[in-house]
Amino acid sequence: MKPRAASFALLALVALVALVGCKSKTAPPPEIIQEHVAPEPVFAVVEVRVEALGQSSTEVERTITVPIEKALAAAGPAHVSSVSRPGMAILRVEMPRGSDARESVESRLRAAQGSLPEGVTPVLAPEVGKDAVLRFSSLTESPEGLRGMSRALREALAEVNGVAAIEVCGERSFDLHATLDPERLASFGLDTRAVVDALSGKLAGPTDKYINWLPELSSDVALPGGGNRKLGDVAAFEVPFAEAGCGASVGSRFYALTVEIRPTRGADLELVRREVRRRMIQKDVGMDRELPPSALRAEVIMASETTPAGAARRFATDFEAALAREGSLDGVLWAVRLGPVGSLKAAILGELEGEVWIEPAPLQKTLDLEAAKRALAAMPKLMVRRILAPAEAKGGAFVVARVEGDDLEAARRAANEVARVVSGVSGVLGARARTATAPEVRVRLDRAEMARRGVTEADMALTLRAAAEGVHVGTIRSRWHQEEVFVRLGKHERTDRLAMARALAKMSVRGAGGALTRLDKLVTIELAEQPAVLLRRDGQRYVAVDVRLSGAEGLDAVRRAVEGAVQLPAGTKLAWDEDPAR
Repeated sequence: MKPRAASFALLALVALVALVGCKSKTAPPPEIIQEHVAPEPVFAVVEVRVEALGQSSTEVERTITVPIEKALAAAGPAHVSSVSRPGMAILRVEMPRGSDARESVESRLRAAQGSLPEGVTPVLAPEVGKDAVLRFSSLTESPEGLRGMSRALREALAEVNGVAAIEVCGERSFDLHATLDPERLASFGLDTRAVVDALSGKLAGPTDKYINWLPELSSDVALPGGGNRKLGDVAAFEVPFAEAGCGASVGSRFYALTVEIRPTRGADLELVRREVRRRMIQKDVGMDRELPPSALRAEVIMASETTPAGAARRFATDFEAALAREGSLDGVLWAVRLGPVGSLKAAILGELEGEVWIEPAPLQKTLDLEAAKRALAAMPKLMVRRILAPAEAKGGAFVVARVEGDDLEAARRAANEVARVVSGVSGVLGARARTATAPEVRVRLDRAEMARRGVTEADMALTLRAAAEGVHVGTIRSRWHQEEVFVRLGKHERTDRLAMARALAKMSVRGAGGALTRLDKLVTIELAEQPAVLLRRDGQRYVAVDVRLSGAEGLDAVRRAVEGAVQLPAGTKLAWDEDPAR
């Protein structure tokens, strides 16, 4: 298990989990998505990622992003941009050409380590080549088929030289959850620590007999205190069909698994492609058809109140209807991949970004590009940022208005007004302010009362982690399967913040004298909304407004409209990024 940040802000969200399983034998024909050629970067770019599971976006910004930005300033970067979101900070450092960018950034990160929360360690993203990204996808008619497909894919790519990073969308997990009943725990005089210790001790031995017989595990795990207490008395087992942080769909009939493969800098793309295909065939992954050059690829952003996988399925239903209204698109093949803004790593609510690709129907050589763009434009809650391919379909321009200011609420109001004004300007295809929020359960510790009752922060952290993201206690293994086991609250309490707050209040923790104390005697529990993401550039917080134009010449009209109609609050200012990098 990775160390966690010393913070107890809880999100009513599902944490990212590992994917394991068996392979489907009835997968439909797969497809391969062609590479995207990126422009020559002006600066040497280094990406820094920092995990802090359990922290809200505001905590991530305050305790991680800002200290790292201050440390990086000594390295002399041209620009530092950052995304702070629940559980993760991502910083993009642009260093002048000719400098040893990675070494300079690594040096400053080492200097910043002492100012970061305990257990938090920044990691440099792999150094990837600028020339291309290989994109593959494969389909199955059942979600269970994604398990073995994903495992075979990762095993195949692990041995390919020249692969710097992979990003998989559409993964599913069948992890095992021992879900706690706080009231029954208290009635038996037990706390979360007792269940975690008992279950982890049992899973330290042979576990293969529990793969298909969970009731035996419930009765085999004895709990402390005597009286023949068993795990099944205080917890139930769930085998949730968990969705990883990035959702994918290919047509409305299929479940999809997609992967982006980023070669290392200097790698021969064709050699990497050939080796990837060879390994996929060897592992029977079955991804070997290339998307035709006439296919359309679009970068999109979508509002969503569900997980990325749920949003991908909703997209599938709506997009099939949009395609049906365009007669020339009958029979086309398409795919979507969606993940949280700034990364495809964890499932958060609010805004998702990703790509949609549409290829001609079988036996057709060309795609009606204008009809495909109209179908995308008709999608509810979706904005096309830019067309990535083919060249003849690109057109238009994508700009970002940055409303800068330290007063977040004032900047958010101004950004919404900018988006409203811009939407009415001729030549604007869409405008969207990044003001989405995510639900949060905040827990404030009464450390004086904890000390009086002899409750340690370690035991409190374990109890809160079980509520927020689950405590990993072991693995059930057999020859063909393995399941990761977590102790946590039930699905309803994890996904409904009011239910989580009520369950938290009923949970207990044991003090030094052996007495149990309910959490509502030791903490203050609050319900709140937090920003889905916090954006910064060169030390300045901002709220972004994405603007899609029919042509680059429309930017002047947009600027004039904003200057004439939007009164910016004191302490805020407006800046424009023309065709910013993704």
